Amino acid sequence: KSKDGRIYHIEDSAAPIKNRKGEITGVVLVFSDVTDKYIAEQLLEQTKERYRIVSETTSDFAFSCTKGKNGYEIDWLAGAVKKITGYTVQEIMEKKCWRFMVHPDDDPIYLKHVLSLKPGEESQCELRILNPEGVLKWLSVNTICIADKDTGEHKIFGGCEDISMRKKNEIALMESNRQLDSFLQISQAITATFEKQKVMQMIIDNATKVMAFDTGAIYMLEKNQSIRLAATTPPLP
Repeated sequence: KSKDGRIYHIEDSAAPIKNRKGEITGVVLVFSDVTDKYIAEQLLEQTKERYRIVSETTSDFAFSCTKGKNGYEIDWLAGAVKKITGYTVQEIMEKKCWRFMVHPDDDPIYLKHVLSLKPGEESQCELRILNPEGVLKWLSVNTICIADKDTGEHKIFGGCEDISMRKKNEIALMESNRQLDSFLQISQAITATFEKQKVMQMIIDNATKVMAFDTGAIYMLEKNQSIRLAATTPPLP
């Protein structure tokens, strides 16, 4: 610490001084001011810590691939990779491509919007991946392909966002709308006709749609306590 209160970081080194007989008669001490180096290292550590925190809390990850003799291979991955995919960066890098995570039904989407891009092309798609436990996640994937100015290599840069919650809400809304539509049809049928048989048929047809069943039936309890089959889906011949 200097007289003006400033703190310096010093590195020191020492070398012995020997006479002709090889006896140590003194020592040379060298002190170096490494304050700037120390500050730079501290800033680097802070940056790494901020990056780690952001990576663990964000819902996104980014990637870069370079096209080689065997197709595209991953250069790097960054962001919430483990949080979203369930795989570590190292595990994915060993596979050389994250295509292995893509749901089999969505592989054509991955091929079209990621691996088939040509330099200058951009694309956006939504696809599903499976984590190591088989849990499904939805991703929104934005990609761009460029040709490296120096090497001419084709590179793909992409960003992936976890949209699983949005998709879950969309599916729930669609199901709710489907059920509402079925109930409206039943209501309209009852209003339009007083024929019991038609009303029963409309009710069972729409009820099976709401419950996602292939077949259904309504039984009526008659006054004499007997049970009668009133309507079925599909209707009986």
